[in-house]
Amino acid sequence: MVSQRPNLFFAIAAAMLLGVVSNVEAGVLFSSLNHTLLVTAQLADASNSTLKVASAGVDTILVKWSLNASAPPGIDDNYSKVNTKLCFAPVSQLNRKWRKNSNDLSIDKTCSFDIATQNFSTAGNSVLYLVSKTVPYAEYFVRAYVLNVEGNQVAYGQSTNANKTTNIFTVDPITGRHATIDIAVAVMSVFSVASLFTYYVGEQIYLKRKKSV
Repeated sequence: MVSQRPNLFFAIAAAMLLGVVSNVEAGVLFSSLNHTLLVTAQLADASNSTLKVASAGVDTILVKWSLNASAPPGIDDNYSKVNTKLCFAPVSQLNRKWRKNSNDLSIDKTCSFDIATQNFSTAGNSVLYLVSKTVPYAEYFVRAYVLNVEGNQVAYGQSTNANKTTNIFTVDPITGRHATIDIAVAVMSVFSVASLFTYYVGEQIYLKRKKSV
């Protein structure tokens, strides 16, 4: 009877190796982060603080973040940087794998657009973000990740609730046409008509002269 011990040994070794590789490849888990930041987002030039719609390449969003006053004392001892991001709301992630949400932040596609990275301060900070022309039409919110000195996420805050259903806003993309383009098209149209008319008149004069010869 052939001994099964070598096969069992190799199976255990393979499982252990697979576990090590998985731990190495896995990133920080969102569920492990402390929710210690307060984050707000509004149009920079709006008297109404409620942000509903922002136009890509046109509107500027004012993002503010600060340490929650209810955060335990000393919890921010290892806080180094704050990275703010523009994030897809769940409704704009449905059936879109390239925007897929994941608890593993190394593969999470929720927050795909960087806004700014700033030094952490207990007093908080703010940043003005001109919505990039590359941002597609979708529903969004703003999230801020706190990074430690190693650059790893250790805490967060966001402009919406835990279910990501409140304070959601829409980004309208650029149309691809501007006033200058419309003017150029109009000028070229007029020029084309004028050119055709000149050619027609010239041709008629030429034909009349040819007949009279």
